[in-house]
Amino acid sequence: RGNTVSLARCRPWYLVVVNIFRGGAAFFGRGLGWEKKKIYLTKKFDFSSAHRMLNGDFSEEENNMHFGKCQNMHSHNYFLEVTISGSVDKSKGYFVNLNEMSEAIKSNIINVLDHQYLNDILPDCKNKPVTIEVISIWIWDTIIQKMPGYDLFKIRLWETENNSVEIYK
Repeated sequence: RGNTVSLARCRPWYLVVVNIFRGGAAFFGRGLGWEKKKIYLTKKFDFSSAHRMLNGDFSEEENNMHFGKCQNMHSHNYFLEVTISGSVDKSKGYFVNLNEMSEAIKSNIINVLDHQYLNDILPDCKNKPVTIEVISIWIWDTIIQKMPGYDLFKIRLWETENNSVEIYK
């Protein structure tokens, strides 16, 4: 029997419950090694973009065979999940400032892609097919290059409710 403290009251985006057991265990269970545990935190974002899956080097027949109706300009409402890892700082009770992380993702990824024609803004994609794989690789590379302070573990990009791509460390 012990007292249960919910961190959700302190930081509502955490779904963590900590038990403080009788016998003097302190916040995060002193002696239980919380500072050594690797924690994975996922933050979700959304954006809307248009693209076209058309290869300028292919014939019309090849484009029809490979891309069908997707060679026409169309758009998606994407959902991006970014998972980072770290160890909990006992003095703060977390390992990442979510406001700072959110702002970094928004300024480096979301604001760049949202309501844009991706064939025009992604590198080397002017006359190439922009697929969910191509977009995911660009997102991964951008986070690694522009946000080196985060230990990126995984991204998952949803193009539709049925189609997603994951990239792992």
